[in-house]
Amino acid sequence: MEGYTGGLIPFGGGFSPPEWTSPNGAPVQLTEDNELLLVILAYQFGGSGDTFNLPNLNPLTTVDNLPVPWILCLSGDSPLSPMLGIIGEVRAWPNANRVPPNWVLCNGGQYSSQTYPAAFAVLGTTFGGTESQFAVPNLPDLAPNIPYIICLAGIWPGQADPVNPLDYYLATVLSYAGTVPLSPMNFANLSTEVMLSINNNQALYALLGNNYGGNQQQDSFGLPNLAPLGGGKIPYFLTINGIFPPRE
Repeated sequence: MEGYTGGLIPFGGGFSPPEWTSPNGAPVQLTEDNELLLVILAYQFGGSGDTFNLPNLNPLTTVDNLPVPWILCLSGDSPLSPMLGIIGEVRAWPNANRVPPNWVLCNGGQYSSQTYPAAFAVLGTTFGGTESQFAVPNLPDLAPNIPYIICLAGIWPGQADPVNPLDYYLATVLSYAGTVPLSPMNFANLSTEVMLSINNNQALYALLGNNYGGNQQQDSFGLPNLAPLGGGKIPYFLTINGIFPPRE
């Protein structure tokens, strides 16, 4: 999973893969290798001159008060060019003034269904608007200077290829606002309690263990149960089929 510099994702694996880190507010020394990260984060989270700070985010919390930590991409593809995503996917993003192409702020804005026909097919008028001007969700910021954004042009969500077309890491958590179902071979809806077989999902179990429930002796493990965003209209999903994340 290459990731996009500055990108934020909740990740259930319990560690930060290479080129990712915990958004814990730590100061970062400016170098040639992280100039793009400074362009994205600016000094919104502290710092000045040759030092800038990462955002400081608390983990997502399951309905059982279990943590799902965030990770931040230190170095990856540039989000200043189109950032690949699933149409209707919602992400937290650390700069309202640097929203990647093909994505827009989740501020209730309306967009032409002729300009974004695929997005209209995915979202419809779930969040308001008409057949000619559909609306996107209106979500409060995750934290100061960290709004939510939504993908209006990208991968069709009904993609059924068992190999994730976005090459997401296993145990990546994403939000999805569309009405077109995501592929059940790739994603599990986290709005309700989900138990999976350990034997049939050994790679995913190696990451999650029984941190979110289940019983090894009964060949079961749980996925994090997360309440949806947006008044119940935007559920979280977890990648159950993808790339096994490397460690440093």
